[in-house]
Amino acid sequence: MATKSASMQAAAQQPLRVLITGASEGIGAAVARRFAQAATSGDGAGGGGVRLALLSRSREKLEALVAALPPAGPGGAGGGSRHVVLPADLSDTASLAGVVAQAVEQLGGLDVVVHNGAPGDVDVNDMLNVASWRGQMDMHVLSGVAIAAAAQPALAASRRGGVLLCVSSICGQMPIPGFAAYCAAKAAQDMLVRTLAVAWGGAGIRVLSVAPGPIHTPGLERYVEPLGAKAAGTTNRDTAVAEGLKILGSRQPLGRVGTPEEVAAVIFFLATQGSFVTGTILPIDGGALAYSSWAGSSSSGGSSSSQKTGSSTDRGVEAPAGAVE
Repeated sequence: MATKSASMQAAAQQPLRVLITGASEGIGAAVARRFAQAATSGDGAGGGGVRLALLSRSREKLEALVAALPPAGPGGAGGGSRHVVLPADLSDTASLAGVVAQAVEQLGGLDVVVHNGAPGDVDVNDMLNVASWRGQMDMHVLSGVAIAAAAQPALAASRRGGVLLCVSSICGQMPIPGFAAYCAAKAAQDMLVRTLAVAWGGAGIRVLSVAPGPIHTPGLERYVEPLGAKAAGTTNRDTAVAEGLKILGSRQPLGRVGTPEEVAAVIFFLATQGSFVTGTILPIDGGALAYSSWAGSSSSGGSSSSQKTGSSTDRGVEAPAGAVE
């Protein structure tokens, strides 16, 4: 135990090496900013700073994000010059092993992988569309399989103890009419996480997931805009989005939607300080799952319950609560 502790203390003086997918905006970008912040504050990262490999389809957005990041740590210059930009498409699963290999080579290894991906196109009018199912499985499940397989050797070699953390969704734990493919893909991703946690624990790798609820991301804005436009009787996008977010937030126990920064804070804690947490799917949902369970059991009750529950469309849950990019 003493030897392991000494090894981890020595590792803490080296840069924390983190690969983040879906990093160009939303939750992924917030996670990148939170880890980069630790490079200057030292909280959770040790004294060696932080090096990030950021993956997304948009090189332009990634480069803009990196330019705005704080210094990478000891020896790093402003603007995150020690961070790595990796343009790639998660749905192109055949390319991901090579992308992970680039991250490992340029960072000198991996300590943490945060696997985050956007919902993509969902045909809410044909939830049994086979092409939509294939796209969702590629984006959320098979991309995770490819990344996990490619990253496992580097994570096992991490002297900090490797971490694979997936960004799931409460949609994997509750049915959303019209989003069968997305919900099923997230449920499959959750089981992948649990299975890998059991299989890789002996190698010192923790595998876990967070399940966001309604989070204010560009993805969620796209889905609440029609709701807000109808309610406010407007064609102005900003007004419609604001009204849609207000309506969706009012239906949550905390009375609002969450922020990407709130999700990123939990991810950072689990990755750097949650050393005995593995195999867990942690909701970050403002109580949405708890409320949905209560509403389902109470929908035939008094007027307060019936006013708040109604159909899934009335409650606004048709928007994928875990939209992340």
